[in-house]
Amino acid sequence: MKINFVVMIELYNIIKRSLANNNLGNINNLFTGIKAFIITLINYQKSDQTSGDIANFHWELAKNQYTPVVVLEGLTYDEDLKVREKIAENLNVTNYTLKKLANDESDNVRKRIAKNPNCPFEVLGQLIYDREKKVRIQVARNPKALDIILEKLAKDDENRVREGVAFNPNTPYNILSKLAKDAENRVREKVARNPNTPYNILSELAEDDEDRVREGVARNLNIPYYNDILEKLTVDKKNVRAKIAENPNTPYLILKKLTNDEKCIVRGGVAFNPNTPVELLKQLVDDKKLVREGVAGNPKTSFDILQKLAHDEDYNVRASVAINPRTLYPLLDELADDENYEVRKNVARNFNTAIETLDYLADDKNEYVRVSVARSHKTSVETLEKLSNDEDEIIRKAVSINSNFKRG
Repeated sequence: MKINFVVMIELYNIIKRSLANNNLGNINNLFTGIKAFIITLINYQKSDQTSGDIANFHWELAKNQYTPVVVLEGLTYDEDLKVREKIAENLNVTNYTLKKLANDESDNVRKRIAKNPNCPFEVLGQLIYDREKKVRIQVARNPKALDIILEKLAKDDENRVREGVAFNPNTPYNILSKLAKDAENRVREKVARNPNTPYNILSELAEDDEDRVREGVARNLNIPYYNDILEKLTVDKKNVRAKIAENPNTPYLILKKLTNDEKCIVRGGVAFNPNTPVELLKQLVDDKKLVREGVAGNPKTSFDILQKLAHDEDYNVRASVAINPRTLYPLLDELADDENYEVRKNVARNFNTAIETLDYLADDKNEYVRVSVARSHKTSVETLEKLSNDEDEIIRKAVSINSNFKRG
């Protein structure tokens, strides 16, 4: 938005409304207001905003992390719900403003307050009694929630609130121990996945009757360090073995064993695991479609394997090659002519794709390919200008927010 008289008057009114509600003296009010006014105008003029309507001006101010706190405070009186929601999410907002918005009539605003990592503990303590469960869920998940808050929410009637407590990385042992025996299997699953759940609780949950709970144990990043539990889970049902195979901390010998598993979903887990070594990926290159897709997208896959999979009969496999960060220019240039638009779209999304290839894809018949070109920060200014006149509105919008287009 260009800075104009209407914008300046609107900003003046926002700041005036804010300062009218604090206890600063007249001189302090004056200097605070002038400083906020100047900083906001400078920051906003430097921004990439193009819309000229006042409602959008409020929204952009509310979400900007550099907006002075006095301006954010003034916007808490805004009638537009979307503006107040953005203020509630803003990491620069003061405790005073967070406390005020904790009483907002909108549960969506209160939910965002509860989710804000800077939310003070006294506000979180207030929101544990909120009538809306989605607000209490966010309190339960907030890493700043004190033990006394988590203990209260661990007894909540709503399953999803207790799930939030069970998965909170700061939930203490005594609460995790109680929730590990919760009647709801999803709560026990979250305890199983919690990175702070100790060995003795994980060992108990590895024997749980519910598959999803044992799968949660298999997904825990600490499980690979507990050999007895790990060995037990590698002979469990296929879905549990698959989670072990996907776990980025699973050791080499276990991955090697699971590479030869009879179930495709397990071998697929090995293929998708970002830490699977190349020698094991090579064994899976001629496997079933799901497995080949995992190999094709794996950042550890060597270029010679990617070259082979770029000619795979299945387009999902070729699309995974196209988005792989290890796929280089010559191969990407070849995939830019693929018959399937998903493949060409991923070529446009790959940061290794040459500018010339992006220029070529800008004329693609498929709008999803063109919009990926419009979003790329490697696309030339000339190509972006051409796409700014595209018949498809979503493409024109993507161009309008591309920083390269702004600089051009």
